[in-house]
Amino acid sequence: MSYYIRTELPMKKIFMFCLIAAIPFSIFAQSIDEILQNHFRVINQNKLTSINSMQAKGILSQSGQKMPFKMTQRRPMNFRLDITFQGLTLIQAFDGTKGWSVNPFMGEDEAQEIPAEQSKNLKVQADMDGALFNWKDKGYTSELLPNEKVEGIDCFVIFLKDAENDEYKIFIDSETFLIIKQTYKIETPEGSITMEIYPSDYQYVEGIIIAFSIEAKADGQTIYTMNYDSVEFNPKLDESYFKMPN
Repeated sequence: MSYYIRTELPMKKIFMFCLIAAIPFSIFAQSIDEILQNHFRVINQNKLTSINSMQAKGILSQSGQKMPFKMTQRRPMNFRLDITFQGLTLIQAFDGTKGWSVNPFMGEDEAQEIPAEQSKNLKVQADMDGALFNWKDKGYTSELLPNEKVEGIDCFVIFLKDAENDEYKIFIDSETFLIIKQTYKIETPEGSITMEIYPSDYQYVEGIIIAFSIEAKADGQTIYTMNYDSVEFNPKLDESYFKMPN
C-alpha cells in the first residue's frame, strides 16, 4: 500500500511567501528615529526633560577602596562630583563653560581650572539628557550600525560623532530599549582615549528609569564602579554650587 502526503500550499500563501521573500530585509529594520522614540518612551524622557536638576549619592569602588560620592547635574550643562576618602574630598566640576577641580590628594587645597581638552568628559556628564536626545541640535552626526551582542544581548548600535571628532557608540537592548553599554573615544593632545561604560540595575525614580550601577572600563579592565544608594530630583542647591571658587 502506498501513501500520498499532501504537500501543496494554497496559491494565496505561495504568492504571499514569494512577495515577502522579495522584500529587502532593511525595510523591516528600525530607523534611528524609531529606536530612539522607543528608548525615550521607556525611560520617560518627557518627564526627565521637565526635571531641572538631579543628585545621586552612593559608593564608588576603585582599586579595592570604597568611597562615598555625591554626583550632581543641573540644567543647562552643570556637573559636579564629590568623592570623599580618608577625610578628604576630591571635587570635579563643570560650570557650563569650563571645568575645575579641587584635588587634596595631589596637594591642591584650592580650585584649579581644568584645560578644555581635559574637561571633555565632564562636559559629556553635564548633559542630563545624554547625547542621544536632540543629537542633531547638539551638532552630532549619526549612523545606525549593524546589531551587536553585548554579553549575549542583541543590541541596536548608534554611532555619534561631534565637531571635534570625538566618537560615541551607544548600545541599546533590542528588547527593553535600555542602554546597556556606551563607548566614547575622545581626542586629547596626548592622544585618543577610549572608555567603556556599562549602566545596569535600572530602577524607577518618580516614574523615570535610572541606572543605579555604572561600571567604567578601559582596555577591558575595570577602572571603577559606581553604585547609587539614592537619586533625588530638583534638590536645593546654592546658586554658586557649580562655580569655581575664587
